[in-house]
Amino acid sequence: MIRVVLVDDHELFRAGVRGELGTAIEVVGEAGSVTEAVPMIRELDPDVVLLDVHLPDGGGEAVIAAVAQERPGVKFLALSVSDAAEDVIGVIRAGARGYVTKTISSRELVTAMDQPGQGNLLVSPGGNQGTVLLVCIVIVVLVESNSMETPNIIHVGGTRLAARSGEFR
Repeated sequence: MIRVVLVDDHELFRAGVRGELGTAIEVVGEAGSVTEAVPMIRELDPDVVLLDVHLPDGGGEAVIAAVAQERPGVKFLALSVSDAAEDVIGVIRAGARGYVTKTISSRELVTAMDQPGQGNLLVSPGGNQGTVLLVCIVIVVLVESNSMETPNIIHVGGTRLAARSGEFR
């Protein structure tokens, strides 16, 4: 079972995610800020951190920056209401292995949390135009940064959108 820490500044949203996902995952911790999340992730060493991009004292990028180096086995999946390009680019550059919007279904979210562990990068932007734009942004970021092994890029629903980065150079 996938062990997850939920990081979102809205307690009601965290409760909703926990309730919707039920027994499909094990929620081992919850935090509402960067300050709460960082020591919790270090202590609990979850498989996945499902984190909001915008938090009162920083955001997803700050959480990833504080934890990723010392906990390389932890995979970060950004979950946000925003599908703004700067938000996607920021957390992917920081090391998130996926970016999904809060319009995702419960079933898709369970599937999404397993993708980073399989070496995939998951995107779930809204709308067809948004899909094309965000996938292009993610590919460019991954190819230009060379900061991680380039994964397959998967759209929520399981469609493989792009091959490995060597095909884009």
